[in-house]
Amino acid sequence: MESAQRLAPQGKGLGLYLSKRLLEEMGGEIWLESTGQPGKGTCVWLSLRQI
Repeated sequence: MESAQRLAPQGKGLGLYLSKRLLEEMGGEIWLESTGQPGKGTCVWLSLRQI
């Protein structure tokens, strides 16, 4: 039996890279925060310049 983790689609980080570049071009930023504990998740933060 294969584990769910093995069956899950694996990304290459391209979406986060593109998001970071777009936000920086618009004067914003994006960052990730994690507890470093498996299964506890990661928070994705972003800020945008007010216009």
